[in-house]
Amino acid sequence: MTTHDTTPEDAILEATRHAALQFAALRFGQLTSRLIWRLRRIPATGIFGDDYTCRTLWDEICVEVQDGPFDDGLFGDPDETELPGVSSASDSTIAPFLRTSIDALPPQEAVLLTLWAIDDWDQREQAETAGTVNIDAMMTMLRTLLSREASAVDLWKFRE
Repeated sequence: MTTHDTTPEDAILEATRHAALQFAALRFGQLTSRLIWRLRRIPATGIFGDDYTCRTLWDEICVEVQDGPFDDGLFGDPDETELPGVSSASDSTIAPFLRTSIDALPPQEAVLLTLWAIDDWDQREQAETAGTVNIDAMMTMLRTLLSREASAVDLWKFRE
């Protein structure tokens, strides 16, 4: 049986990685909160007609995440790259907001957020991506976090 002794350098790298991931998790939470704040200030599209009483785009996203995806009107067929339960049309409405949030990040911060966004990738993929900015991975992470928040909203107030 071999023991896996870590060198001081390994311990420093692991502690640094852990700190970077903690920072990124916190920062993604802030980005998600800010994104929701912005979506709550955009009037609803009215896509649900009289079925739901959504006042904001955020309300509509919450309905779509929980009761969708919807096959008609604004909401088409979903695919795996979108918010769970959200159609491609709705996702394309949200995508510019996600991209704006990510584009506003300083490059150094974007590198750290990329580390957290790729944390569930296999180690080879992580090694190839570490130290770079991966906008797609960060957008996927923001979509996931946004969906998680939308699924927690109580829809009773939107039902007629």
